[in-house]
Amino acid sequence: MGILLATWIYLPGVLTHVLLLLLLGLSSGQDSQKEDICVLIESNMNYSIQNVTVNMDEPKNSLPTEAINVSTFNLNKPLLHINKKCLQINVRLNTSGLPNLFGLIVEDYNQIYSSKIEITMYTKKRRAKLWKAQFRCCSVTIGKTITISLVTLPGYSFGITKNFVIPDPDAPPEFQFKHSPEHREIEVSLSGDRDAIARLCYNNGLCTDLNLNESEVFKVSASKNLTLKYEHLLPCLCIEVFYDGPNSRRKQICPFKDEDNAYNQYFWDISLLNMHDHSSIIMSMVKKCIDDPRVSVCQKNSSHCTTLHNAVIKTQDIVTDEQCLMEYTLDSADVDPHLCFKFEVSNRSYIKCPNKTKDRVWDVHVERQLFNTLITVYTPVPMTFDVVICKPNNTNKQCDPHSSVYHGNATKGGQMYITIPKLSFGNCVQVWRSDVQFSHKYLFCPDFSHKHLGLVSIGAMLAISILIVLLFLAYQRIWKIFTAPLWRRTVLLVYSPDSPEYKILICAFADFLQSVLGCEVILDLWDMNTVSQIGMVPWFYQKRKLVSQRKGSVILVWTKRSKSMYEQWRNRGFAAYGWTDPTNLFGAAMACLQHDLEKEEKKEILNNYNVVYFEGLCEKQDIPINLKKLSRFRLLKDFYRLVSKLQDITCLSPHCLIKAVAKYLMKKVISSENTMKLKKHVELCRQKLHEGVG
Repeated sequence: MGILLATWIYLPGVLTHVLLLLLLGLSSGQDSQKEDICVLIESNMNYSIQNVTVNMDEPKNSLPTEAINVSTFNLNKPLLHINKKCLQINVRLNTSGLPNLFGLIVEDYNQIYSSKIEITMYTKKRRAKLWKAQFRCCSVTIGKTITISLVTLPGYSFGITKNFVIPDPDAPPEFQFKHSPEHREIEVSLSGDRDAIARLCYNNGLCTDLNLNESEVFKVSASKNLTLKYEHLLPCLCIEVFYDGPNSRRKQICPFKDEDNAYNQYFWDISLLNMHDHSSIIMSMVKKCIDDPRVSVCQKNSSHCTTLHNAVIKTQDIVTDEQCLMEYTLDSADVDPHLCFKFEVSNRSYIKCPNKTKDRVWDVHVERQLFNTLITVYTPVPMTFDVVICKPNNTNKQCDPHSSVYHGNATKGGQMYITIPKLSFGNCVQVWRSDVQFSHKYLFCPDFSHKHLGLVSIGAMLAISILIVLLFLAYQRIWKIFTAPLWRRTVLLVYSPDSPEYKILICAFADFLQSVLGCEVILDLWDMNTVSQIGMVPWFYQKRKLVSQRKGSVILVWTKRSKSMYEQWRNRGFAAYGWTDPTNLFGAAMACLQHDLEKEEKKEILNNYNVVYFEGLCEKQDIPINLKKLSRFRLLKDFYRLVSKLQDITCLSPHCLIKAVAKYLMKKVISSENTMKLKKHVELCRQKLHEGVG
């Protein structure tokens, strides 16, 4: 048979084996070796069986996971006294697209015994594309893990490995859950393939069902999840899942015991029981979970509650048909909002205090009179009060007594009066109930300013209001200087046609004046239709007249190229209308400017001319001497002066504070995004100029 097997291995196209490897979970012992061998039960192949010895390598490619299916069953034969847990392995392998398979090898082994069985298919028969085989192995151990591997030969090109745990039939079901607190829902899903029953309950020793209709059963399917709803989230809320059947074991998970949201207002269901004698504080808590809280008494001062260690609390269980109550009583205590009960459960605490306006029944009023101080106490029931004069101590946050204790007794209720000496400056009065052991001492400090404090406060408020108004007026002044004049200013831009990059810079500068400073900018590049229709010279004189009417400004953007063009224009000696290039704005502007420079009476008009140049594109000496009468600005260094000139003011304000604020605003403008874009265009033109010089 070994020779026949070697012959099959070398046949072309028939080079594959399938291996099922069982690891762990098989019982040991020499007497049970034959029972532990896996047996082929059925198959859809024509086959022969023999024992073989094969050394296997790791597979290189994966097979589909559904090729192996593992399950368990009970083998029960009373006549033969056999009752065992058995393992059933089903192989379903689609050989389409894979090499032609011709056999299966089944190996089972443990630490003592190992055996292999080869099942070889006859190749003369027509082979099926879907291979089926079923094996049974007895016996197996509950809780052990079995590893099953399926590999192919030669070369072990394909393979798959699965782990299987032998389940306990009496074990409770395994499940998972997903909590949705916003919908108050818990979704339960099973891990196995068997249906079960799931429910929510409150674990108070016994798991109390949340479902009021006990006849309704919530079943969770192995293939479909179950959603359970609850009304209140509590730390003892649990999920219980079990199989349907008598005496079935149940699995219970209580996942919210450590969640802060579970210790909510519904869990701390505590109320104050008002008693008629008003000499004891009684708190009642509805027990929602089995945990009994640790209860103490504390005295509340602002945000802190100091524990009173000498307070003894009496407890009492009260069981009714509807609920279970725990009653906590503190005797000889005033029902006061400063005397509170502190409940602690699982490192979480809750403080319950009497209501300030509803539960306290007495009140006090302190009045400073001409020669003494009158203490008026309002109480509907008989009570005893003590009064003492004290001085506040900031060191220990206490009030040190400065007099003997004055007593007052209200026997019938109503109003009670206690007269004490007139309080000196800085002294206060402490009033407390003295007929009980636990009470809060109230501190009253009269106003010694005789209403002058109110006048001082009014004066301070008036001073602050006046200062705010002055600051607002100063802000309006600055804002008016930087916005209103520029918004109405009309600017005519004149430049020399140096290069395409320079024209882009001129457009960027015009956009900066218009968008940042709010000027109305006139530029020939933005009005080419009108220029082409009437010509450059008429267009320029028309716009120059418009600027004069609106009291605007003409800005000459000067460069080294402008200097050479200006010298060429002067050497040729053309008249005002004699420039040869009808589309050259620079020539028309120079002719108009020359006409204004020759007349002394037009000094006011010359004041509206400004020469600006960008650093790196021109120097101050590049500007002709004839134009020294015009204001010159280097950008962006003289940007502050240019804005002041466009606004037609010499100084923003005589006050240094306003001037400093104005310069600060100018720095903010210079550091803006639009200014950065303008600097970028200046840098490009500077590089172009250096390339031309080179």
